[in-house]
Amino acid sequence: SRLFPSTPDESRWTPPSAPQNPNDGAYLVELEKFDIGDASNGKGNNTVAIKFNAPGESRRFSVNIAGPDHNDFDSILFHFNPRQFERGGQLVINDKQS
Repeated sequence: SRLFPSTPDESRWTPPSAPQNPNDGAYLVELEKFDIGDASNGKGNNTVAIKFNAPGESRRFSVNIAGPDHNDFDSILFHFNPRQFERGGQLVINDKQS
């Protein structure tokens, strides 16, 4: 397991004040022992747990899981995007393969 910040001197992530594209300010976490072959076969470590508090003024946020060759997130294995303020609340879950 891995927690962030992982050391007391590691700064906390804060969202950018004026992002220009969806990847601006992305908080990247590399899963060092993740093996896509094992995960595809239901073996090995295949659980990701995320807990955070989104700023109250956030209109939306997303979590993307991508492989090591994602090409600036052009290929996304899993996209999770809750949109609590749109049409009474929506949840978008999909993938994007290039």
